[in-house]
Amino acid sequence: MNKKTILQLVLIPLLFGACSSDNSIETDNGDTDGGTSTSIVGATIATNTNKELNAVYFANETVGYIVGGDVTLNAANDTAIILKTTDGGVTWNSIYSDTGFYAISVYAASPTVAYVTTTANFILKTIDGGTTWERIEIATDDFFMSHINFSNTNTGYIVGSKNANGVLYKTIDAGNTWVDATESDTVLSGLLIDNQLTSIEFSSTNTILISGGLWNNGTILRSTDAGDTWNKNTISGNIKTTDVNIVGSLGFLVGNNGVINGSSELGELYKTIDNGETWNLVDTDFNNRISRLSYKGEAICIVGRNKANDLSNPEFLMLSKDNGNTWSRVEHDFVVAGWNDVTFISETKIIAVGYNGRSVLIEL
Repeated sequence: MNKKTILQLVLIPLLFGACSSDNSIETDNGDTDGGTSTSIVGATIATNTNKELNAVYFANETVGYIVGGDVTLNAANDTAIILKTTDGGVTWNSIYSDTGFYAISVYAASPTVAYVTTTANFILKTIDGGTTWERIEIATDDFFMSHINFSNTNTGYIVGSKNANGVLYKTIDAGNTWVDATESDTVLSGLLIDNQLTSIEFSSTNTILISGGLWNNGTILRSTDAGDTWNKNTISGNIKTTDVNIVGSLGFLVGNNGVINGSSELGELYKTIDNGETWNLVDTDFNNRISRLSYKGEAICIVGRNKANDLSNPEFLMLSKDNGNTWSRVEHDFVVAGWNDVTFISETKIIAVGYNGRSVLIEL
């Protein structure tokens, strides 16, 4: 179909914990939040959990990991899960579960080496493809480890928050030991006050970008010397930035104001063309409460929630195939109470994960 008309996608919802035959559907239900819609064709398959899925990462086009769990009123009863696929996201198997914490983010350095952050004071690391997991203590106290990412095999970072302030840890030995990056850097310590860190990305060997802020004050931390020095820029007075993704000089930044089910809820998208030095607001024709994005080639996929937490319609997912110049909402029959993460498996395949064990595969 001509790119100037409706984009044609293939969507495969994963209905966890439910057996289903192949129910192909084709929809174009219109759009209630502005912008245009994208036609899709979908089919359901079954896996084995209805727990919340917080993050997804693929080591290559075949092997990937999903992490999540359940949050309870008593942290001792929280549960953590890790799922793995070896067929490009078509089927998933549970490879780990535990109680007393839940899993937040995941990074896979290879099909066999992966790292998972938790709500406790430790991360999980595997070197055998998830058969066994080692607990590695990060700090003496618990903190929220929003995201983990590595710039090379040995050098990696964990970003997060403790109360209103940001937390940043670094490893130079493949995650075996971690050091608080603020210990000998009073300037960085000041930059993390009232600045909850949410994600970290590398545009080159030396340039590092970290999203964050508070719900009414979005920020971006930027280093151009591999973390030796940092600068903080205010991105928006309306949102906290929640995810950043950059390739070379071109990148995207998303965030929201944390408001649920209210007339003032807001999500925003920003774009840089100068390696994160400056950011400009992008008009997508949508202002849903967006949270995560993934960018590959000229395609960008962004996920979030419906307006007013509307659970009667499919959750918000939008796509651009021209470096963010035009946007369409991806229509589907999948109500999940919000998507939590999204990533490209390949140039043409995307996966999003969210609440209630729900995940979706999109083939461009």
